[in-house]
Amino acid sequence: MPDLDRDLTALLERNTPGAVPPFAEVHARARRLARRRLAMGVTAVALAAALPLVRLAVAGPPTGTYPDVKVSPSATRTEGPPPQRITVNGVDLVQRGDAEIGTAWIDADDTSTLVVPAGADAPDVDPNCEPFTVVRILDQGARVVEIRAYAYTPAEPPTGAIACTAQRHPDKLHRLALAAPLGDREVRAGAATVTVVDAGTLLWPSYLPTGYSGPPAIDLVYPRPDRRAGYSQLTYRAGVDKHLYLRQVDPAAEAAVIAAGGQPSIFLPESSFDVVARPTVRGHAAVVFDYAPTQRCLRWRESAGLAVAICTYTSTPGAHLGTDDLLAVAEGLRPRR
Repeated sequence: MPDLDRDLTALLERNTPGAVPPFAEVHARARRLARRRLAMGVTAVALAAALPLVRLAVAGPPTGTYPDVKVSPSATRTEGPPPQRITVNGVDLVQRGDAEIGTAWIDADDTSTLVVPAGADAPDVDPNCEPFTVVRILDQGARVVEIRAYAYTPAEPPTGAIACTAQRHPDKLHRLALAAPLGDREVRAGAATVTVVDAGTLLWPSYLPTGYSGPPAIDLVYPRPDRRAGYSQLTYRAGVDKHLYLRQVDPAAEAAVIAAGGQPSIFLPESSFDVVARPTVRGHAAVVFDYAPTQRCLRWRESAGLAVAICTYTSTPGAHLGTDDLLAVAEGLRPRR
């Protein structure tokens, strides 16, 4: 069968090189219509499943772009693998195998959206250094959702010297539109089970100090390469050299952070830091301390299974946010679900 997307893309590429649209709005309308038709049927099938296969952990939300996932109007089947060759920004790319999938999460505001990190999100990175990635839903059932990530590199070998660096780029976030909320279904990539976190159960700030805005950068696993769940960090920025981050850890992740090498953990005993104040936050005893002249943190234990820290950083010593701002952020934390 002809691939309509590929043919249209190729046609536009020949006539408008370097500016191929992804047809995102057309696909979005199709997805919304298909999801409305499928939601009741898929939900009924899901309720008939005997036992839940996976318990979701806790963690954060998303942004993302390619690919545009289409839900098929037949049963719960969705679009299969992408084509072997695609054109992106005027470059002909060839599929070279599977891409690694990180810890995925359910969108904080839409339980039918699965956010899957795969590949690096850096438009200026040479594709010979970081492959272009596509993630597709291969099948959806009452108990399992099957996905796969694909890596693409240029079809033609590059000319001249290629200088690849070891710079760490953020994960590329692929938003997959499910036919119905994920619920207790398992997510698999081949034979591997994908760790999935429910971002809606995290604490999210309802207040941010002036100059700070979202969506935040999200990190759900620490330390690498262990990829331990039970850890999340939301980072909000105000310009290049100012940021505010919210870290939430369960006891196992907290112990892993403390034991990890590198910089001292913000969860070390308070005797390790210069304590500024000991306020009460959300009904819990808290401590405010200066981690460094450029960084101040507020920390408390929300429950036996959750420790929370909010830290402010700036490159100029003493110019970080004050204690009152940190307290205001803490008191405004709320789960989305």
